[in-house]
Amino acid sequence: MLKEEKLPKEVVGGKGTVRKLTIEGLNLMQSLTIESGTDIEKHGHGNQWEVWLDLENRIAYICGKGKEHQISNLSDKEQKLMAIKGDSDVAESDLAQFFTSLGMKCFIS
Repeated sequence: MLKEEKLPKEVVGGKGTVRKLTIEGLNLMQSLTIESGTDIEKHGHGNQWEVWLDLENRIAYICGKGKEHQISNLSDKEQKLMAIKGDSDVAESDLAQFFTSLGMKCFIS
């Protein structure tokens, strides 16, 4: 579930507001380094969703609960991804909304 709220005025300076968008139910964050010519084979996570973030290219690969995903590094250099996993009942479209709000292009598997 996505939760949006404003930070309290006592921690915000200036004349504006600060909005916070939270993905509830996060379990794990990982850093993945995929060597050139290497794949992460198709697999699922059962009752867990996962998002792979390619921060260099500003891409979020979203895999919902009960779905499968895979990735291949076809480049000639290492690929670095951040993996975020959770078990909350957040919709893939909400995850896409969250990462799009950060300026990322999203792909849903």
